[in-house]
Amino acid sequence: MKFALILDGCVQRSFYVEEGKSYKLKSDNKEPYIYHHSISNECGMGPFAWPFCFNGHFINWTEWDELPDLDLDVIFVSIEKHPEKYTVDQVRKAYPNALVVATLKELYFIPSIQQRIDFFNECDAVVVPHADSIFDMFPELKTKVTKKIHWLPYATDVDYLYNKYYIEERNESLFSYIVPHPPRRGRTEAFTKYIGDKYNIPVIRKEVVYTGPECRQWEEFLDIFSPNTFCFNLDPEPQYGNQAIQSAIFGIVNIGGINDSHAKLFPNTANNNPEILEQEFVKYLDIDYRVEQIQKSFQRVNDLYGFPETRIKCNNILKEIYGK
Repeated sequence: MKFALILDGCVQRSFYVEEGKSYKLKSDNKEPYIYHHSISNECGMGPFAWPFCFNGHFINWTEWDELPDLDLDVIFVSIEKHPEKYTVDQVRKAYPNALVVATLKELYFIPSIQQRIDFFNECDAVVVPHADSIFDMFPELKTKVTKKIHWLPYATDVDYLYNKYYIEERNESLFSYIVPHPPRRGRTEAFTKYIGDKYNIPVIRKEVVYTGPECRQWEEFLDIFSPNTFCFNLDPEPQYGNQAIQSAIFGIVNIGGINDSHAKLFPNTANNNPEILEQEFVKYLDIDYRVEQIQKSFQRVNDLYGFPETRIKCNNILKEIYGK
């Protein structure tokens, strides 16, 4: 599959993936490309992992006066920031032989829900990384989008992350996940401190700070995060939930939150009720129970988010779209 992801603006620069490594698209020297949602140039995060999964391209539309001349047959495109400037018709004109598939990167940062509905309807198909939560937030999508909306999570290179960051022996510790968007912190810090004090377990706190597209903050973050045994993340918004995905890969128990991935990977702790969370936390102090639940979460993260399963899901969606 000759694949590309197109976004109408972000801090990442355009790149292509060859033999599992990313390179700047606007370079004549095969220059490796590393950005703040990647690990070296071998692993992308969130939507930027799709080009790694399919050995394809990422195109930041704002870098181009005209879309690059590429041979593509499947394009995932998200128009969320500049619908007055970028259109689906422009994508079709640049790549007349490609299937144009609408997707989304952000839940909130869009001009209007009607703009998103119109955009979805203009494309050949629709895939979204969020599951039921998107319909809870935007019920109009169920009734006003004329095409079936397929669930396709962002691909995750589970094997790469596990091999690079999984730690067999570790000391008991609670990681207090402080996200870079203040409203989403909820009661994470206070609840983690309460549990840490009550059960005499050290709390590790690391705030995520974005310092630009070329920084290495994701690698630094995972080096600090992966040695922990618990991740407390009481995010009160129904976001996608990359953190729980990483927790499941590293064998870390995720406590709290209502992100999509929380419910799928850690269903017993996918809420923000402190009484329920403490009861579940106590269960995890039993090592046999903990190992059993960690193994289940690891299997789920492979089945739902891993590269092989993402390729299978995508191929099945394409077969359904093409009617074959």
